[in-house]
Amino acid sequence: MNLLFVLITILHSLTWGFILFAFLNPRLAYINLYFFIPFVYVIQILPFHFFNTIKENIYPDDWRERSAEISKYLIVPIFIEWLKRVFEGFSFFNPLSWQGIMIFGALSSAWSLRLQKNKR
Repeated sequence: MNLLFVLITILHSLTWGFILFAFLNPRLAYINLYFFIPFVYVIQILPFHFFNTIKENIYPDDWRERSAEISKYLIVPIFIEWLKRVFEGFSFFNPLSWQGIMIFGALSSAWSLRLQKNKR
């Protein structure tokens, strides 16, 4: 398998993992809320998906299957997919859609920064 493809797939997973878990550290929460989430939001507005376009250019016919194969060995995608299945039966819209993850990341990072401010 192409090394660039593997690295892009891992970076893609780490991106969403960072958005989800940055609230655990106030400095990362600040970066997440004020820089990372707005950047990802702007990227999501584009008419193409940045990471998926690169992966599709490397393996035009089966990039989704190859991405899924790599994701089997990464904790973040397995955890996100497990949580999505958990929430499917409890909510009208799944809160862990990709937009939901960005909202969660923004809210949890803002909450983390608020708690940090109140400690001072």
